Amino acid sequence: MEHIERIDPFKHKQELMYPEHIARYMFAKQFTSNCVVLDCSCGNGYGSHYLALHGAAKVVGVDISEEAVNFSRQYFSNNNLNYMIGDASNLKEIQDNSIDVYVCFETIEHLSNADSMLREAKRVLTTDGILLISCPNDNVFKPNNPYHYDIYTKEKFASFVGGFFKYSKLFVQNNMVGTSILSPEHVEKANEHQNSIDSLAYTITAKSVEDADTWLLVCSDKELSNDISPVTTFFTTYSDYVIEIQQTIQSLYDENQELAKSWEEQKKYIIEVERQHRQTWKEQQEYIAKLEKQNKQIWEEQQEYIAKLEKQSKQVWEEHVNYIKRLEEENKKLADAWETHVKYIRSLEQNLKNK
Repeated sequence: MEHIERIDPFKHKQELMYPEHIARYMFAKQFTSNCVVLDCSCGNGYGSHYLALHGAAKVVGVDISEEAVNFSRQYFSNNNLNYMIGDASNLKEIQDNSIDVYVCFETIEHLSNADSMLREAKRVLTTDGILLISCPNDNVFKPNNPYHYDIYTKEKFASFVGGFFKYSKLFVQNNMVGTSILSPEHVEKANEHQNSIDSLAYTITAKSVEDADTWLLVCSDKELSNDISPVTTFFTTYSDYVIEIQQTIQSLYDENQELAKSWEEQKKYIIEVERQHRQTWKEQQEYIAKLEKQNKQIWEEQQEYIAKLEKQSKQVWEEHVNYIKRLEEENKKLADAWETHVKYIRSLEQNLKNK
C-alpha cells in the first residue's frame, strides 16, 4: 500500500482538519523569519506557501508525489518558494548544512525508515538549525489507520526523534470546541492570509499530554529559547462546526443505511445459497440412495448368478464324477471279460497241444 494521505486545501478549507493542519505552520512561523526553510512532505503546498508569505527568506517544498508537487506549483507559488520531487530519506538535491529550519509535519508515521529521514534532516540542517516535527496520536484519531506504517506514543515519539538532537521541547496540539469575541477589524485581519491575532486565551478543559491529539517537537543542537509561543486557531464559526458534525453524522447514517441494505441483500443471498445447498444436498442424498439401491440390486443379482453357477458347476462335477465311475465300472467289466477270454484261449491252446 502507498502510505500517502493528503489534505486538499480547497476541498477541506471549511472543515476542522484545515485549521488543524495550518496551525502547525502558524506555530512554525515564529522560527522561520529570514530563514531558509525546507518543508518535508509538503503535500499540496499550502503550508510551504504560508511560510513563504510570512517572513521566510526562502522555502523549499519537497514531496515524493509528482502529482502533489505539480498541484503546489500551480496553486501555491511565490517568488521565494520552490517545489521539488524528493524522498525524505534521501534528499540528494539538498546540500549539507544549507537549511535553517526543517519542517516535517504528519510524516514520520508514514515511514518505514524514519531514522533515515532524521539522519537526512541532520545532514541538511545548519549546526544551529531547528527541526519542527509532528506526529498524530493514532489512539485518538484512527486506530489501525491503513496509511500509517508505524504508531507512536508520546514517549516513543519524543525519545526516538529527540535522540538525534541535543535539545528538544515537546508541544501538544488538541482540537477544541471554543468561542471567540472579536471586533470587525479582528475578523478582517483573521481572514487575510490566516493572520494571527494577539488575544487572551483560556483553556476550560485540558487533556493530558499522553492523550493529546498530536505531539509536536522542536529540536536543535543549539539550546532552545524559553519564549516559544503557543498557537490557537479557529475556523469560521461554531455553527459551521455544528454543520460539519451534522454532515458527518448524516454521512455516517447514509453509510450505515447502505451497509444495512447491503447486509439485507447479503442475508437474502445467504438464504438463497443455503436453500440451493439444501436442495443440492437433498438431490445428492437421493442420488446416493439410488446408487446404493442399484448397487445392492446388482450385488444380489451377482450373488444369485454366482450361486447358480456354483450349483451348475456342482451338478456338472457330480455328473462328471458319476460318468467316470461308470467308465471305471465298464473298464472293470471289460477287464474281467478280457481275463475270461484269455483263460478261454489258453484252455483251447492246451487242448490243441493234448491232441
